Amino acid sequence: MDHFTSALLSIYDQLIVTDKNGTILKLTGTVNTLFHTVKSANVGGSIKDVEQDLFSTSLADEIMGKNEKRSFMQTSWQGHELLMTAYPIESGAWVWAFKEIKDSYPDTSRGQSGPLLESKKPTFPFVIRSKPMLDVLHKMQMVCDVSATVLLLGESGVGKEIAARAIHNMGNRSDGPFIPVNCGAIPENLIESELFGYVEGAFTSARKDGAKGKFTLAHKGILFLDEVGELPLNVQVKLLRVLQERVVTPIGSTTSHPVDIQVIAATNKSLEKMVKKGEFREDLYYRLHVVPIHLPPLRNRVDEIPHLVQFFYKSTIHCTIER
Repeated sequence: MDHFTSALLSIYDQLIVTDKNGTILKLTGTVNTLFHTVKSANVGGSIKDVEQDLFSTSLADEIMGKNEKRSFMQTSWQGHELLMTAYPIESGAWVWAFKEIKDSYPDTSRGQSGPLLESKKPTFPFVIRSKPMLDVLHKMQMVCDVSATVLLLGESGVGKEIAARAIHNMGNRSDGPFIPVNCGAIPENLIESELFGYVEGAFTSARKDGAKGKFTLAHKGILFLDEVGELPLNVQVKLLRVLQERVVTPIGSTTSHPVDIQVIAATNKSLEKMVKKGEFREDLYYRLHVVPIHLPPLRNRVDEIPHLVQFFYKSTIHCTIER
């Protein structure tokens, strides 16, 4: 249980362990100021009373009745947005995990409908009000500090670059650069030099002092490869080497240099089908497919539409007033 608790506390702020009836057996956490004022948050108390003291509704009975993991957002009486996750464990007990969203993300108290996941640049917001997007948020939280290669999957327009920027801003590379590359928008004869750079004299039109590639520019930060399925096969070979060895060799050079980067790739294509057709390297596919995150289209989370409308309406008014 100690290892399990330590793992959860790397993600959540407060844990409450209860028996199958909701009676509190243990409380632990790294940030638990919200619970200091809740008298029911004590060993021997009830998770149902804790919920009622914190929120306007209690979902404990419904959750334990279904005996399955659940994640959802709750707003406390004090106006704090909390991500709450309930885990049934083998002994029959339950773990209730709480994460205060504004601890991880910038202040969202400007009147937007939420909960809102917002990057440091206010032009890249997430409005999260659905189970599919909560699942996306969970995975983003888990990968943002470990530098694992991430593959964002989803249709055009679902917000893959927004998700990549959110991972950057949430993680320990937030002080480093975020370098986006649209692999489908760069001509095939230029993509290799754009990614890996080149030295003086590498080709006819090469700059006198050469040029750094996107991998080098992303050192200590994140490189976002959008539309990665558009990469030519010859470039895929070099990309695979960089992902495996974390070294870059500019065009025309015999010297390689190391890069410390996290790679986030994105595509709206089925890379598996492209592999079968010989259009995408299988070894590169598995190297990119370390942590796949599927972003659902809006039609699969229609309950967020009113909140999105309200958010963008208020954002438009805010911009108009500033002008």
